[in-house]
Amino acid sequence: MRPLTTTNLILAASVLILGLINWFEPGLKPAQPERISSLDVRQVRELKLYRQQKLAVLLLRQAGHWVRQPPFADDCTDPECKIRQPDLIQQWLHFAELPSLHSFPAPSDRLHEFELDKPAYQLQLDDLSILVGGLDPGSQLRYVLVEGRIHLISDSYYHTLGKTP
Repeated sequence: MRPLTTTNLILAASVLILGLINWFEPGLKPAQPERISSLDVRQVRELKLYRQQKLAVLLLRQAGHWVRQPPFADDCTDPECKIRQPDLIQQWLHFAELPSLHSFPAPSDRLHEFELDKPAYQLQLDDLSILVGGLDPGSQLRYVLVEGRIHLISDSYYHTLGKTP
């Protein structure tokens, strides 16, 4: 075999190997998006939902089931006060697990710009408070305030906050 042919075969093999390495990216793992909190929602025992700064829903997890608490238990029509929409509670819990698409420190003197000074909704999951604000006009993402940071999240669960479980 001629030396030029041998050199070309070695170069072609090298390009193929480098291409495969680039394709499979060994050792690289996809970056996990930052979540708005590190709360393990399976451990949450108390859920409060405030609407316009007034307590609207109060639930406690007892023996693995969610139970309404007074004064909201008085609204029940059946003696066991069963939750009619348990999937709604799971969607509320999912707020704590949503990926943060962008975040920044909350400027306490400018919360009104994000509709977080008097939020329409506030979720209290045990000790974690999630204030739900307005929409970013450019991206149509929702502002939420969690532990001193404002996060931009998908607006996919906002409509569930106005419902009753």
